[in-house]
Amino acid sequence: MRFAARRHQARARRPREHGAAALEFGLISPVVFAVLFGTITYGLWFNDSLNLRQGLREAARQGVVANYGSESSCGMTYQETPSANIAALMCKAEDEIGAMTGDTYVKIAVPAGWVRGEELVVCATVEADRLPGIVPLPEDRMIRSQSRMSIERVTSGQAEDGGAEVLPAGAGDWSWCA
Repeated sequence: MRFAARRHQARARRPREHGAAALEFGLISPVVFAVLFGTITYGLWFNDSLNLRQGLREAARQGVVANYGSESSCGMTYQETPSANIAALMCKAEDEIGAMTGDTYVKIAVPAGWVRGEELVVCATVEADRLPGIVPLPEDRMIRSQSRMSIERVTSGQAEDGGAEVLPAGAGDWSWCA
């Protein structure tokens, strides 16, 4: 009997902890969720950054060997109207990039003309506007990259001069792609 009475007294003196776990979870959960969503957001950002670089390299490689792809029908709005070959290559670049976080915009430049050994410049930007605004992203949510390769295959009479898509408002201009 004495033992049961002591146990009852010890329980009575102990402070009540009902709801402590819920309170602790409520205090720590905003930090945990911010870190979780920040990790996911930056993971998607870096994934699109890598896809952008690899897609540009692939498109540039296909361009310098004159494998432009099929006729373009990807619905681009052009700032600089390209030839059919360059338009098809721009669509190929957009397909190769396959961005998940936003829309892709492409520019292709042939600074010295379509001459063997001269440079083909393929640039693209992804407007990462499909990501939540939980964490700040660099460069106003724009991912930019360019790829340069030497032209290898030229057919007689071929004259390509490049083309560019219209960038969205607030995205700046193509001056970084020179």
